[in-house]
Amino acid sequence: MANFHKYRDLAVRAVDGLMGETLRLVPLESGRTDPARPPRDVISPLRVGVEENDGVSGKSRSWGSRIASGKAQAHISRAEYPDLVLRQGDRLRALERAGQPWFEVDAVNDRDHARMIVELVEV
Repeated sequence: MANFHKYRDLAVRAVDGLMGETLRLVPLESGRTDPARPPRDVISPLRVGVEENDGVSGKSRSWGSRIASGKAQAHISRAEYPDLVLRQGDRLRALERAGQPWFEVDAVNDRDHARMIVELVEV
């Protein structure tokens, strides 16, 4: 393994250790639990309130001015969960957040070399 991959995986693990939270993934097939992909828990950062602009001034993303809009992103480590398959329509539950909110998978970007970027909508 190249040094880049080793240090990339160490960095991802460190971020997940500090910023990650327990997410329950519930894969669905035709609206029902998918028997080929059983539910499982992962540790991953979850960003809620992800928007292209702040919704008020039209300015680009800024950590200080985001408005929670029911949109979110999970950034799941590919090294920790190499066999994970998520699809549009699957569900995700944030187990460590107040009320344990549910999200639906809107899109999955699995082309990133370090993380699977999961676009979510709160349900």
